[in-house]
Amino acid sequence: MTRGADSPRAELASSHANPLQLRTREIEGDFVFARDLEGPSLTRRQLEVLRLVAVGRTNREVARELFLSPRTIDMHVRNVLGKLDCRSRTEATSKANALGLLEPTSAAP
Repeated sequence: MTRGADSPRAELASSHANPLQLRTREIEGDFVFARDLEGPSLTRRQLEVLRLVAVGRTNREVARELFLSPRTIDMHVRNVLGKLDCRSRTEATSKANALGLLEPTSAAP
């Protein structure tokens, strides 16, 4: 791995980007920056919340279904909107659908 001004670590240290964009993952000695990957990096829980919001559930209904507080769901929704760069739940649903984030997971037979 290279060291010095051109190394990924130097880029990481000198960048003034959003901390979410600075998250890295080491793969076989190379660094893949989250900002270079296609699509947003949503957590498993954020995807779960997004899928429930996409079918029209309210924050309170999502909270009840996932055994979380409505405030926690509100924060998940805000984070999803931010990561998808959307201003509404409808816009987020549309964008997530276009990105293939709403495709159902394979169901057990």
